[in-house]
Amino acid sequence: MLKKVKGLVGVMIALVALMIVTGCGNENGEAQADERETVEVEHLSGTTTVNVNPQNVVVMDFGPLDALHFLGADIVGVPQSSSIPAHLSVFEGSEFANTGSLSEPDFEAIFEMEPELIVIGGRLVDYYEELSEIAPTIHVGIGTDYMPGFESNMRLFAEIFDKQDEVEAELASIAERVEELYEIATERDRETMVLLVNDGNISNFGSQSRFGIIFNTFGFVPVADNDLTGGGGGGGEEINFEFILEHDPEYIFVIDRGAILGHEGASDLLDNELVNGTRAAQNGNIISLNNQVWHTAPGGMESTSIMIDE
Repeated sequence: MLKKVKGLVGVMIALVALMIVTGCGNENGEAQADERETVEVEHLSGTTTVNVNPQNVVVMDFGPLDALHFLGADIVGVPQSSSIPAHLSVFEGSEFANTGSLSEPDFEAIFEMEPELIVIGGRLVDYYEELSEIAPTIHVGIGTDYMPGFESNMRLFAEIFDKQDEVEAELASIAERVEELYEIATERDRETMVLLVNDGNISNFGSQSRFGIIFNTFGFVPVADNDLTGGGGGGGEEINFEFILEHDPEYIFVIDRGAILGHEGASDLLDNELVNGTRAAQNGNIISLNNQVWHTAPGGMESTSIMIDE
């Protein structure tokens, strides 16, 4: 009888032990499930640790918004106080919260969103530290050397959102299209001006400017590369109509900043005797570019594709 009792006690102890082990295993499993994988990324304002596939993402610039939309990120807040480009119009909806404007964040609104990641561009770099107190914040931009900056940013986002294969495939497709465009543009010298019109002012942008991709990557020839000595720093140099006629470009690409702000259009300003005397005007080669894409949303996957198409 004693042996039988001892045997039962042994079985009970074994069962209890098994339950304890199983319980601990479940607790450990749940703990592991709760532990999010993180990645450390370098960006223009430092190094930041973020969750892989972060939730409640706040995006404060339209180029990064374009990029993260391509990746299917969980975006909850965007700068709806600024004019959202047409190809990103889905973010005008009420299901997205307003984070302020491209140049001024709404800190209270962003805090209430409980973001796991905030992405900013150069316009908000002065607010980087304050935003970093709310959530991990990364600062991205493309600079004047467009393609390397664009590709670097896309690979950074791919690492955060674990979409490396998708991004590399799309980058390869874009590279093929750029090569095709470059071959066409460089069959001969195509002397070109890139002009930004803002109300009554006109600025010429050369190879070292924010629109330098037209020259450095697409293969057009800057007929007046005055950014090298004048405007510099990615900005253009203000010019007049006489300057345009003097350099007589074969192509003129126009970005109408005034139209974005609802002001006078570039077509009216450039429709005058001096500009009409250029080869570009006489051959129908004054080409208006997508103002929102080129001026407010460069650096995204779709916006880069639109730029190549144009």
